[in-house]
Amino acid sequence: TIDPQQAALAAGHRQIAHYYQQLINQQCPPINQRQSPADVEPIIKVIRHLCLGRSWQRACELLFEQGLHQSMIQWGEWNTLLGLYTAMLPPLGFLMRRDEALISSHVAMIYGRLGEHQQSKSYFEQALTIQQQIGDLPGQAMTLTNQGELLRSRGEYHQARQNFEQSL
Repeated sequence: TIDPQQAALAAGHRQIAHYYQQLINQQCPPINQRQSPADVEPIIKVIRHLCLGRSWQRACELLFEQGLHQSMIQWGEWNTLLGLYTAMLPPLGFLMRRDEALISSHVAMIYGRLGEHQQSKSYFEQALTIQQQIGDLPGQAMTLTNQGELLRSRGEYHQARQNFEQSL
């Protein structure tokens, strides 16, 4: 439970998120016409304020609805995306287990691309543990494949092969 001051603060953040939500339709081009992070600035603000407003699941859903992951990766905005994702995950946030696993897998990929191999490994393990607990076999296969690709790119061929075989 949260105290009344924290609840009021969270409500304020949700109101700010609502304001920026209204700006999305006015200021953001359609997904296939976006060219830069400036085109998605209101979306990023909505997601941040939803997280601060303790509406993590809605933030996660908006991120995926808006195709933000792919765009931010394409633009090299890994740190911004990492900040959004980690605000949704425990200990800061709380998501449905399937989404928590997916976000953890995405975080692992970003850390891997940034050369933070230990962080990457930790988030891959977290994703796989959740996927095993909830019986998400397609999710496990995707996580193992993504981890295998990162391992292969680092020249860790034996471990990469193990991941690929396990994903099958």
